[in-house]
Amino acid sequence: MQLTKQDVLAVLEPKDIVALLRDYKPRVEFAEIHPDAVTPDYAHIDDSGADLFSVVDTQVFPGETGKISTGLVVALEYGWELQVRSKGGPASKSIWVANSPGTTDEGYRGEVFVLYHNGTNQVIDVKKGQKLAQAVVAMFWQADYNCAADYRTLVEGIEEGDNIEELLLNKAIEVLPPARSSRGAGCLGSTGVQAGA
Repeated sequence: MQLTKQDVLAVLEPKDIVALLRDYKPRVEFAEIHPDAVTPDYAHIDDSGADLFSVVDTQVFPGETGKISTGLVVALEYGWELQVRSKGGPASKSIWVANSPGTTDEGYRGEVFVLYHNGTNQVIDVKKGQKLAQAVVAMFWQADYNCAADYRTLVEGIEEGDNIEELLLNKAIEVLPPARSSRGAGCLGSTGVQAGA
């Protein structure tokens, strides 16, 4: 028997569902493929990210990105991913995970690497055993992507010389379900001025 959303909500409120999920600890199995590999570790009891450590001594030159080994291969439970994120301290000094968050999918069985980017003008020395990044385990859903209108349909009726980009955008907005807010096509900076801007 498969439960529907309505079945669950008839018994549990959303806050109860969230509480159940928060109490569940997904299991991350891992294997060490380097003698200096370190078990991912939470510095504090309420941290969301577990520290990932380097197993090599290396350097990352200014403006470059180093692929740094953690010596770990992980296996995640169904429906979960491992995100490799920057640590706040190094990021505040222009040193960050280049693809943050880097995604380790459930089916991936290669080594977990940290793509460590040096945005400074100095060479960075990375030491064996150094904290590089943090691993956050998060639940994910695969979406059902449904094309409401393809390009040929949208471009139909638009004549040469028209402002095609704006017209296409407006037609796309019309065929999609309406948004719950008035934000519309607003993007960079549309939610307000950022601190320090």
